[in-house]
Amino acid sequence: MISEQFNGAYVRHLREERGLSRNALSYDLRVTTRRIAQWELNDSPPSVPMLARISNYFGVPVESFFKENDREHARA
Repeated sequence: MISEQFNGAYVRHLREERGLSRNALSYDLRVTTRRIAQWELNDSPPSVPMLARISNYFGVPVESFFKENDREHARA
């Protein structure tokens, strides 16, 4: 299930790494800032189509947003 494996902290990492506020990211993705916060805090994962949009936006593979890839994030 996507909600159990989704790593919202990686969304936050990518956003902060690029110097984006939640407001800026929400504007670019056409969602609310509350939705961004829900993803980052693992309260509610994005839908599969939105996950693809986030992936394209940041230029990273969809797989990088899942907890099984945490080891790779720690090395980056």
